[in-house]
Amino acid sequence: MFKVRWIGFKKQCCGMQISECLRLRVKDVHFDQMLIEIHNSKGNKSRFAPLPKQLVEPLRRLVKQREKLHQRDEADGVASVWLPNAIARKYPNAHREFKWQFLFASARFSKDRKTGPFRAICSSFRYPGVRRFAATPGYSL
Repeated sequence: MFKVRWIGFKKQCCGMQISECLRLRVKDVHFDQMLIEIHNSKGNKSRFAPLPKQLVEPLRRLVKQREKLHQRDEADGVASVWLPNAIARKYPNAHREFKWQFLFASARFSKDRKTGPFRAICSSFRYPGVRRFAATPGYSL
């Protein structure tokens, strides 16, 4: 059942690949413009996809959950996320900002040899963040 819901989520996100969905950051969802910004898609290109109305509220709830988790991580001193090298150099403190956090963050921290711990993306849709989102009440195919 979960796989069916995930496929439905993917289709509702205008043909996004699973890896594209899992790499979404908070800043990539534009609720005011009803768009999702997708980076490093096929051919290493970026694009915009329309945000379906039925996903707005579940995504808003997910962003609020991620913000609470980020605040807790900040209090523990571990609020950090991996950034591409150019962005990490240009904005040295961006790895701690909420807007750069992944929507579907892993429940575990991964160790980066250079910068210390960071919260990695979900490498599989078995992670609870993705499963909870796909099982949101009112979600249907």
